[in-house]
Amino acid sequence: MEKKLKIPIGKKFIYCTLNYQSPSDKLIILVHGLGGHQNEHIHYNAKNLFIQKGYAVLRFNLYSTEHDARKIEECSISTNSADLAEVIGYFEKKFKAMYLIGHSLGGPVILHCKATAKAKKIMLWDPSLNLKIIQKRYTFNKTMNLWQKVTSGIRFIGKEMHQELGALDTKKQLAKISTPLKIILAEKSMWAKQKHEIAALNIKVKIIPKADHNFDEEGVEEQLLKETLDFLKS
Repeated sequence: MEKKLKIPIGKKFIYCTLNYQSPSDKLIILVHGLGGHQNEHIHYNAKNLFIQKGYAVLRFNLYSTEHDARKIEECSISTNSADLAEVIGYFEKKFKAMYLIGHSLGGPVILHCKATAKAKKIMLWDPSLNLKIIQKRYTFNKTMNLWQKVTSGIRFIGKEMHQELGALDTKKQLAKISTPLKIILAEKSMWAKQKHEIAALNIKVKIIPKADHNFDEEGVEEQLLKETLDFLKS
């Protein structure tokens, strides 16, 4: 079963997709990373597996192309975290248990969200652990009045997002979280070398061999999802 939903946030809307195979009282909310979206393979395939295991799954876009949705250049981590809180509030009375899963910058979005304590467990997939490193990858485009990163294409972010990348401390937020939490790191990502630093915070952490930041390699995504399910069920 699939339902398309629009959650109002002022004059704009958050575009969501709710999936379930049969009625469930357990909801997994997936949060994508910077420049990502709800239909990336890591989220779409996770949805397929999780609903088979008895969970309802909610995917949503922090920004998208619909005329009444947020646009990425208008957003900051604070904006994204506030919108996640709206999503959690929308569903909290409909489910007995909610679980949060964040990929990349979706990790800090969850950690800085004021409604995070309402989740039963949190799983972070190769979360952005040092936001200043990400900030330095952007240069200011005077013509657009936006910050841009050149990769396979050009990605723009606004002034507030760029400022928060330099100001917010993800590791400090990790130390404050009381909800059971586990972090999966990709061996080939820049964050893998910080495994011991995370473990020192008494946070469960595991590295998946041969994986890159997006868990694209053969067999890697399957291992990621298995580790996630094992944690949620424990």
